[in-house]
Amino acid sequence: MLSKIKKYITELLVFGVILSAYMITLAPNLTWVNVDSDSAHLLYAAKYLYLAHKTSAPLYLLLGHLFLYIPIGSEYWRMGLISVLGGICTCLFVYLTIKASLSAPMSDSKKRFFALIGVLVYGGSVLVFSQTSIAKYYTLVTMFCVGAYYFAIVKRWYW
Repeated sequence: MLSKIKKYITELLVFGVILSAYMITLAPNLTWVNVDSDSAHLLYAAKYLYLAHKTSAPLYLLLGHLFLYIPIGSEYWRMGLISVLGGICTCLFVYLTIKASLSAPMSDSKKRFFALIGVLVYGGSVLVFSQTSIAKYYTLVTMFCVGAYYFAIVKRWYW
């Protein structure tokens, strides 16, 4: 177990820094940044299991309903945790996708290096930060899209 941690210490540090930055920038409550968006409507819909839009976002609303039972933070902060988890899982899929798509003759350490650069570029982008700090479903959708692409290139079609 300790040897696995030592082997992947760089990855753990990079993902830990990104997760810490996402958690620090997560809005503590409904703020002026997202008053004009539909975050308040999504919170209401998740709390009372009500449709948010005509097309709605059923998975996000059901997850939001479950996350509202977490006993810490404001309701909005708990809904924002879904964005943070979606963002960090997307970073994981970016890492795995880059490692899987690099050519075979390249050494594993070079693949890991380039994958970590990709994670830092994606995870540190302003657009990703802006979406992981509010309660919206964009990071969850991105996670599923990048995850589907990863499973397609490694030919695990059942996932």
